[in-house]
Amino acid sequence: MRRACGKIFALTLLSATIPSLAFAQRLGGASGFELPILRLALGLLLCTFVAIVAALAIRRFMHAGALNAVRGRLSLLRGTPRKLRVIESHRISTHADVCMFTCDGREYLVVVSPAGVTVLRDEAQAEEPAT
Repeated sequence: MRRACGKIFALTLLSATIPSLAFAQRLGGASGFELPILRLALGLLLCTFVAIVAALAIRRFMHAGALNAVRGRLSLLRGTPRKLRVIESHRISTHADVCMFTCDGREYLVVVSPAGVTVLRDEAQAEEPAT
């Protein structure tokens, strides 16, 4: 009898140390987890549509210059008037740009490259007649 109890104890200990799948009960007797594929697809489509509409609106406002009109109406977005204004900028090579800008009534033409900045022209801006 003692030998049989020892063998039963050894088998019980051995079976307790063998890794096995847990037999978990489902809470409330619920079924398995299933992804709501339709909800996921509709959510993805909605978010994609909102992102595209926002990108097109930003693009329209930036190209039409309407962003300044909106900025003028909202007092929180109103900042100090800008002194520096870029008139044109062109890439002349893979490493150099030519830029024309105005600052404090003066017009500058510069070449910007990795070697530095070279001022090609620096002159007073002609006064525009008021119409």
